[in-house]
Amino acid sequence: MAELGPAVRAPAPYTVPGVEPIAPAGRITSAYRGLVRALHPDAPHPVERGVSG
Repeated sequence: MAELGPAVRAPAPYTVPGVEPIAPAGRITSAYRGLVRALHPDAPHPVERGVSG
């Protein structure tokens, strides 16, 4: 039987979007939606949109 490697820990759910755990639900939702838009594979690259820096 194959040996399993060390467990990989997932980051805390509030650190990924950069909000505090006590943030209002609307701010958490907005942060996650922003990440979804930014990281979606069909979203244009920032350079393609003309966004700098």
